[in-house]
Amino acid sequence: MLTTPALGALTIGPGLFANAQKTNRAYVHALDVERLLAPFRREAGLPSSAPSYGNWESQGLDGHTLGHYLSAISVYVAVAKDPSARRQLTRALAEIARCQNKIGTGYVAGIPGGEHLWDSLSRGKFSAETFSTAERWVPLYNLHKLFAGLIDAHRYAGAPDALRIVTWLAEWWLGVAEGINDSDFENMLEIEYGGLNESFALLGQLTGRHEFSLMARRLSHRRFLESLELDADQLAGMHANTQIAKVIGYQTLGQLEGDARLTRAARRFFDIVVRTHTVAIGGNSVREHFCEANDFRSHVLEREGPESCNTYNMIRLAHLLYQDTGNDDYLEFIERALFNHVLSAQHPTRGGFVYFTPVRPAHYRVYSSSDTGFWCCVGTGMEANARHATLAFSLSALGEIGVDQFISARFDWAERDFSIEQITGFPFERMTRIRIHTQQPQRVPVAIRIPAWVDGSAEISLNGQCIQVAPAGTRARLDRLWSPGDEIQVDLPMSFGLREVPENSDWVSAEIGPIVLAARDGTELLDGLYAGDGRMSHVAHGALKPLAEAPLLHLRRDGTAELTTIDPNLLHFSMRGIDGFTVELEPFFGIHNTRYTLYWPIEKDGAATSGLDRLINIDAQALELDRKTIDAVIFGEQQSETEHQLTGTALRTGNTNAISWRSTLEQMGVRLEGDHSSARLRL
Repeated sequence: MLTTPALGALTIGPGLFANAQKTNRAYVHALDVERLLAPFRREAGLPSSAPSYGNWESQGLDGHTLGHYLSAISVYVAVAKDPSARRQLTRALAEIARCQNKIGTGYVAGIPGGEHLWDSLSRGKFSAETFSTAERWVPLYNLHKLFAGLIDAHRYAGAPDALRIVTWLAEWWLGVAEGINDSDFENMLEIEYGGLNESFALLGQLTGRHEFSLMARRLSHRRFLESLELDADQLAGMHANTQIAKVIGYQTLGQLEGDARLTRAARRFFDIVVRTHTVAIGGNSVREHFCEANDFRSHVLEREGPESCNTYNMIRLAHLLYQDTGNDDYLEFIERALFNHVLSAQHPTRGGFVYFTPVRPAHYRVYSSSDTGFWCCVGTGMEANARHATLAFSLSALGEIGVDQFISARFDWAERDFSIEQITGFPFERMTRIRIHTQQPQRVPVAIRIPAWVDGSAEISLNGQCIQVAPAGTRARLDRLWSPGDEIQVDLPMSFGLREVPENSDWVSAEIGPIVLAARDGTELLDGLYAGDGRMSHVAHGALKPLAEAPLLHLRRDGTAELTTIDPNLLHFSMRGIDGFTVELEPFFGIHNTRYTLYWPIEKDGAATSGLDRLINIDAQALELDRKTIDAVIFGEQQSETEHQLTGTALRTGNTNAISWRSTLEQMGVRLEGDHSSARLRL
């Protein structure tokens, strides 16, 4: 079993991740905690000194951002020793406690009309549409954000008030849940509820109260758990982040209680998602939903590509699985997702966050602004970019320090009076240096991950002398007596390659080592590049470019393409395709404020249909439909239905062959309405 060193013992060093953390801190500090608290005061019947923020904070998901904020600011209290963060955290907790005391039941949240909703539930009045249409916007998911933020405030920032607040909140929930029969409770878990099972599992551990652990088990969706025990991949059409969050709960509870059934399910889920639903940058899903297994067509057609929330939560799941198993494959995924998706989803100077990262060639991303954008991916973006130092090192029960990711960071192990510091310019340099700081010589085992992408093997030197050559996909284990100032150098050669999408030979991405390379494709028609406060302003609504205009690659028989190095220090290359065109490549994480291409269509010798003809045929259908569409309602998909204020009675939802749907069990009384430019639809 592996653990992460205490946050207070970790420090981020200069480099890509320190820059991301600095930008993120400025973004988080720019938020007005009084405005974040406004929905809580409103629901508690208390006056507010500032209005609520707009966007999702005033459109039904009121208050969800405060939970993310508590998590991010608590990490900065611990890692950055930030006194301003401590003051903001103290203020927020005091006001949450005041709201909770005013209500007097233990309940506290910013959910509109929450007390009435939960009172109805506690009296057994349950209906699925209460949680899945405009009547309520995923209130359990919203509630989980507060649970998670309060738990993080206690664990990371050592705030005792946070544990008191969340314990009383949990006790209130036990009372509500007691009035819900098992069948309705299980149906309720079909709707997005975040990681409430994880929160109750952690609370059970923190408080020693068995009833919280029992609630974690009740919140661990049985139907989905059972589906993961079958041979077939049944994820197609499912809302991706709903499942990822609940599986984090499976793994957390399984680890804490030694439940092999739960941990097996978590490992199987992770394997399915990575193997058959994940693109090169480590992201998954289209319009927030899983596609058919190994079906890549939707990714290159749609403007709503992998969701940042999904990737952040997949990283969290991978980290838990790594700590449980010690399998470095999970670290390989984290590395790919971290460098290529998490870093690329934060604007490097403005600090805004990206919701969808389109995979469609020559499209673009949209960034949030701190005063107008309050999407879920803003909240997880704040958390992700606060936690980078937590991924650099691990610690085994036997005291072995693992160097897990190539991030400049330092671990000060106070109990041993021993520090290990990694200094690296990776990926722009292939060398990472690891320095030992100790007052006197002492033996501490160190295990350095040698990634599977290393070209051949890695050379390990100590104070300039080669001491070991470690093959790709292994660990360089150094168990020796360390002296003050010892420095380990690790050379990590990377090679260029093309990666085909799973089970599909029509598209490839370009990579060097774990770094995905992309091309810039112009700054025209970047509609809504910096999002306003519209409900769907996180989507890049600008015109789609024809796929047939994407540079077409002709692969050699060995599956390679002609490549020229432009600047090896910046990882800039030029790739040659059909008809002599060239594409200039650079790391995707450094491309912003422009259209870009991540995947290229390919043509192989002996193909029945030319690649260009294939793309022209796709364009003829998709682009014409896109031009004619004024608006669309996608039934059974949460975002689309909430945007169009869908309401109804006796509704049910599902998906067939990855197509989402809604139906009514009654012939009368159902009304579906849109309140903007589209025509109203009534049934």
